[in-house]
Amino acid sequence: MRTLPPSLSVELTTRCNYACPFCYGIWHERPSETAPDRELDVTEWGDILVECACRGVESVQFTGGEPLLREDLDAILDCARAVGLSVILYTNGSLLTEERLQSFKQRQVRLATSLPGLASYGTMTGTNHSPWPVLEAIERAAELDWPMTVGIPLARPNLSEATDLVAAAAFAGASVVQVGPAMWEGRMRRNTAWMLNESEWKTAKAALQVQPKLSQRVVCSEEFFCTCRTPPGQTPVPWPESAAGCPAGQEFGVLGVSGRYRICLHATEEYDWRSAVRSEDPTRD
Repeated sequence: MRTLPPSLSVELTTRCNYACPFCYGIWHERPSETAPDRELDVTEWGDILVECACRGVESVQFTGGEPLLREDLDAILDCARAVGLSVILYTNGSLLTEERLQSFKQRQVRLATSLPGLASYGTMTGTNHSPWPVLEAIERAAELDWPMTVGIPLARPNLSEATDLVAAAAFAGASVVQVGPAMWEGRMRRNTAWMLNESEWKTAKAALQVQPKLSQRVVCSEEFFCTCRTPPGQTPVPWPESAAGCPAGQEFGVLGVSGRYRICLHATEEYDWRSAVRSEDPTRD
C-alpha cells in the first residue's frame, strides 16, 4: 500500500463569506471548481479519512473557503478524530461563537485563523467587517486554554500595520503568530499591485525584530512564490518529481474539495490520491 505524507490539508469547500483579494485558493484560477455540488459529503470524506489514516497520515488541517459554512462540519471532524487523526481547523474566525469554541475544545480540534488587518481589515477581506469579533474569539479561546495559531498575510494595503497586527494577535492570546508576504497565487494573480517586493518585506521583518519581545513565538515565512508552480512558458514537470523543489510538498499534501490530491496548497495539478506517495520515496509500496 502506497503511503501519504504525514500531514494533509483538506479543502472542504470553496464557499466563503469573505472575498479576500490575496486569497491563494486555486479555484480562483479555475472558476469551474467553485460549484458547491463538487463538495464531498460526510460519508465520502469519512471513507477517505479512514484510508488516509491507514496510509500513514497522522494529522489533517481542514480549510476552505470557510469550513464553518458547512452544516455537516462537526460530523466530518468526528470522522477524523474517530480514526485517531490530529485535527486543526483553519477559519477566518468571523463565524466563531462561544458554543463553537467550547465544541472544538471538547472535540480536541485545534484552531487557526488569520488577522489580515486592523484599520485595513475591510479592504483586506473584501467586506465591511471589523477585526474585533476575530480578536475577541482569539481572546476567548485563550481564556478556555485552547489558544489559536494566528496567521498575518502582508500586502501593501496592510503593510504599515505589520507590527501592530503582530502585537494585537499576541495580546489577544494567540499561541503562535505566523507572518509572511501574501503569495502570488489565486486572486493575487489579478492583484499583483498588492504584492510586496523583497525590500518591503525585509523592512517589515526588521521592524518586527526590534519590537518589544513577546511571549508568543513569531514565525516569519520567506516565500513570495511557490516553487511547485510551473513558471510561465515552461513545460510542466510530471508529478511527484515536481514536489522536489517545494518544501511544503515534501512535508504535507492537499486534498481538494472534490477529493483529488495536490502536492501543495498552491499547485494546480491534481491526481488520484490513491496513487499519491511521499515525494522523496516515489516507488514505495
